[in-house]
Amino acid sequence: MDNDGPDHVVVFLGDLGRDLPKSERDYWRSFNVAPEGAMSQTGVRRAFLGEWAEAQTPDLKFRAKYRRFVDDWQKQEGWALFREPTGPDTNLLQQLRVPLTESQTEFEGSLDILAKLLSDGLNDREIQRRLQPRVKDEKSITVRTLVTARRLRTRRA
Repeated sequence: MDNDGPDHVVVFLGDLGRDLPKSERDYWRSFNVAPEGAMSQTGVRRAFLGEWAEAQTPDLKFRAKYRRFVDDWQKQEGWALFREPTGPDTNLLQQLRVPLTESQTEFEGSLDILAKLLSDGLNDREIQRRLQPRVKDEKSITVRTLVTARRLRTRRA
């Protein structure tokens, strides 16, 4: 599968014919389009050269960098900067994609997911616990401002 193209996901027909049950094959056949140009360089490297290749589309790059940041933060700081999404938000990162159209609804959907991941998902309790001095009932936007200011001061020092 090559999901690094701008318009389509490329799959090999042999894989679909061999690995999907007939009912699913018939469903996916309805989405079949004739190839328009070459596979992405990422797809070629993965499928034919057997090389590791990072995705190049913005949504896939963001997912990989987000996961790497979350893991690196946990290892370096010893605590989670972001809470693990739960309930209906469990698959937020997987739902994030480049909007399919230029509609306002698509754009707002992507922004909503980013806000939930990067703002609402902050581990406010742990951030507050680690900041001094604490302000009673401090809201997360204030906490985020303090964290940013302290990090900037630390980097400059």
